[in-house]
Amino acid sequence: MISGYGKVRAEGYSHTLKALENDINALRTDLKNLSKSVKSGSKEKYSDIANWFQEATRDVKARERLGGAMDTVRDTSRRAAYKTRSSIEKRPFVSIASALAIGMGIAMLVRYSRK
Repeated sequence: MISGYGKVRAEGYSHTLKALENDINALRTDLKNLSKSVKSGSKEKYSDIANWFQEATRDVKARERLGGAMDTVRDTSRRAAYKTRSSIEKRPFVSIASALAIGMGIAMLVRYSRK
């Protein structure tokens, strides 16, 4: 047998339990929404990081290719300078005559283009 005071007290507990249950359900909903938000935020961050990494990788590859091209140009220009130098040393008079002829040809072109 429950007395009047005990009955009121039991109803108070059931009301408190119901409120507690509602609060727990609200917390579950909030946690679900929070986890979805964190998950979508991390996907965006992952995407940003992945894009940055791809761009950085492309830049490194481009620099490597550019470095290789610079080495090729440097080697080619050194070989051309060596060949030119050795050719001038072997035939100095022919080199001077060739330079004179080329200079006169350019001078004539410039002179006639001004008229």
